[in-house]
Amino acid sequence: MKKFIKSTTLFFSIAFFASSLNFIEPVYANDFSAKSLQKNQYETTITLVGEGKINIKPDTSDIVFYVSDISKETTEAQNKNKIKTQNIIDALKEYGISENNIKIQEYSIYPEYDYDDNYDEILKGYRASNKIVIKTKDIDNIISIIDIGVKNGITSCQEISFYIEENNDCYNKALKLALDNANDKANFIADILEKDNIQIIDITEIPTYNSYKNEKYYSEVIYDSESSEENKIANTNISYDDIEIESTIYVTYSFGE
Repeated sequence: MKKFIKSTTLFFSIAFFASSLNFIEPVYANDFSAKSLQKNQYETTITLVGEGKINIKPDTSDIVFYVSDISKETTEAQNKNKIKTQNIIDALKEYGISENNIKIQEYSIYPEYDYDDNYDEILKGYRASNKIVIKTKDIDNIISIIDIGVKNGITSCQEISFYIEENNDCYNKALKLALDNANDKANFIADILEKDNIQIIDITEIPTYNSYKNEKYYSEVIYDSESSEENKIANTNISYDDIEIESTIYVTYSFGE
């Protein structure tokens, strides 16, 4: 054991000296990520940080269509918007999207004005607007769904999000990696200390903010405006990234004598 003390760094010398005086102070050595190392008359304990991280492909996407119409009269604007919205929904259902996965949100109607040379307001008309949120598992064919919206008169598609709908299993995988990470550190230190009887005596899960959603924003849907109405095809390049899931824990181990 004397040979071990001479060959180790000042880290361990300070740790055992402090523990012999019944001090419990944080100590750090290299990449051990140690929170504390202490020794009493029964056992040596150490608390280590375990970190786990995985990258998962999203399995679901929300696509947001904006539908807007303006007319001189409020009822006319409302009717135009209602008809166009229903046409879009019918086309989406025909494509195979369930009605339960199509939601209409944020309906509004308001006056819209132009301004003359004297900056006086001139009523342009009344604008009726809403947005249609489409949920799909077919995330590799988003462009086909946008094409349907373009052909049926959407005003724009500015927001697309990709996410993991069922994410508990993903986090549990990251949590297991965090525990494996802490155990690897504990085994490494145990070898240095020449300890065999290692036991976990406490685990604390550290709150970690994981966003299971990636959002992308586009200024507008790009399509060939020179083509005929029935041949308008959206050309926006749609892509998504893997979603990173993290877990962090504190694990306290005892190294028996």
